[in-house]
Amino acid sequence: ASVLSAYRRMLTLRRRSLALSAGSLEVADPSIHRKEIFAFRRFYEDSRRRETAEVFLNFSKREVAIDLRNRPVGSDALLHSNLHDTPVAAKARHVLRPWEGAVVLDGQTARGHQVQALPSCSKWRCCFPSWGALRRRG
Repeated sequence: ASVLSAYRRMLTLRRRSLALSAGSLEVADPSIHRKEIFAFRRFYEDSRRRETAEVFLNFSKREVAIDLRNRPVGSDALLHSNLHDTPVAAKARHVLRPWEGAVVLDGQTARGHQVQALPSCSKWRCCFPSWGALRRRG
């Protein structure tokens, strides 16, 4: 896939995702992931929907495995990558190739599609234990 088509896919994804376009931002503590990975989460919630986007960016020349097991049970999350033309179902583990960026969307809100609800809990971080050391921003 070309760089131009990757930019177009990611811009379309941003326009269709409330978490990516209007959600709060939390940057992962660098000690959680290897130093080659920059990770953050965008989260959006209103009275009708919840949506989470986890973004992983590999800034190295090596492959790096990321753990995606901490998503809610029954989650139908999709993994969107700058290196692939179509999204794939997010699995428990993903290997980021050199210079790859991946977005894992839960509760995606493409216009006209039903939104999958994430489990409700008093503190949504309970659903994502590996993100417990996040610093809240915005």
